[in-house]
Amino acid sequence: MAATASGGVFVILDQRRVVLEEASALHPERFVRGIPKPSRPAAEVWITPPENVAIPLAIQLPHDTHFVMQVSQSH
Repeated sequence: MAATASGGVFVILDQRRVVLEEASALHPERFVRGIPKPSRPAAEVWITPPENVAIPLAIQLPHDTHFVMQVSQSH
């Protein structure tokens, strides 16, 4: 995303926050777990990381994320 490199991502995140707050005010029944908070961008993103950069072995999810691992049955 070009906005990430230029710093515009923070403007986009702020706009998204405003839209989510407005949507929550208009339709609170759709936000039973509260207003979602836009994620912060990753500190670094690499297509091909340098050899001296450690790559995490697991994805760190926020504690309030209700993530369920699903395995494809198509193979």
